[in-house]
Amino acid sequence: LCSPGQSVGMIRTEYGRMLCASHVICNTPLVALGQKKLCELAQLVVGGLEKTVESSISSTSEETRVHIDRDELLSLETILMASLLKLYEMYPSSIIPHLGDIVPLLLLITVTSTKVSTTPLHLLALQLLLSVSNSVDDGVIHFCKAYKPKVLTHLEKSLDHSSSHVRQATVQVRNFWSIIE
Repeated sequence: LCSPGQSVGMIRTEYGRMLCASHVICNTPLVALGQKKLCELAQLVVGGLEKTVESSISSTSEETRVHIDRDELLSLETILMASLLKLYEMYPSSIIPHLGDIVPLLLLITVTSTKVSTTPLHLLALQLLLSVSNSVDDGVIHFCKAYKPKVLTHLEKSLDHSSSHVRQATVQVRNFWSIIE
């Protein structure tokens, strides 16, 4: 992982676009946007989360890119995660098509977010995993059954996290994923 203050490769316009999308999701009544716009925003946020997670893990960056500070990137990841959680809670149909991309990212976040500074991001990832496991949608239930072994295996590392909140949340998430049949 990049050390605090170290820059990572991401174009400033990408950063701004993701930040704006998250701001719209978190601060606008979603009913006013309509289903089509929500799906477009969901796709943008999922793509943004993929880029930020990739950038935070990657130690190399392209010379041609403007660099984003590691702390800014962590803030963006956290905001994107909060946006995904809000979308999933209020309009799950906008996020369900992306679960195949989202859940592996959530697991990667839970495995790589070991520092205290990443605790909010870690907790949001766990909250989204918990929300997914509570779904009544048949497609999501089938998806959860397929991912259950991976989720349970990847969450083991979070049981040793330095934050007691992360450890407690991990136990709760593991319990819910364990009973999926």
